[in-house]
Amino acid sequence: MLTTLRVLPIGWWLVASLLLNVVATNLSWRICNRTVGRGQRAAALGKQASSMITLPAIAGFMYNIGLPYAALLAGVLTPETLGLTETHWLTSTGIATAMTAATGVMLWLYRRDLRRGLLENGGSALPAAHASPLVTAWRVAFRQAHWAFYRAAAIVLLGSYTGVFGGCGLVLGEWTLNPAWRAGWSDERQRWSLTFDLALVFASAILFVYTRNAWLCVTMHTILALIFAQGDR
Repeated sequence: MLTTLRVLPIGWWLVASLLLNVVATNLSWRICNRTVGRGQRAAALGKQASSMITLPAIAGFMYNIGLPYAALLAGVLTPETLGLTETHWLTSTGIATAMTAATGVMLWLYRRDLRRGLLENGGSALPAAHASPLVTAWRVAFRQAHWAFYRAAAIVLLGSYTGVFGGCGLVLGEWTLNPAWRAGWSDERQRWSLTFDLALVFASAILFVYTRNAWLCVTMHTILALIFAQGDR
């Protein structure tokens, strides 16, 4: 049961997470600006636009996976609020399938229009991800674990599952404080990856409201990431 006794502890966990992300992304941005030229900078934006996944792999793992796990061990979050247990697969799989299809269609339409605009303006096609399926799945796990942490924290703070959308607000706030994320919107070739992440934040939140199943959110995200990873080749 959600209790007010957990509000202060989880609040401090959120502050720590946000501060770590803001410091790391802004420091990464400053280092990037000092070490690469303007022509190379655009290529680096997408790699650091969404989270601390640009840090060395061990640091990324500790932040994205380790922090939610530590909060779980500390008792400030529960497996239920994270969507790890008490899942109803039979009734939820159909919802997840429909959500995956709907999100995929909307992303495909957006990508088609974006690609058309790039080509009409003399630009090149959208880039491929150049990552193996295993690496793509690993990156999805990082993002989904981080988003699940913010969703669960907001659920605890608000005392109800409407906090799922408060978790979306926390993710958006974190991204807004990331200079690489803000700058990425001015680059049409980076806009696709930013829009993809943005769409998946809200699609995952909606799916979680109806299913309370984080595993289905990971599955949906992974399927769509693999489908759209090929670029325009």
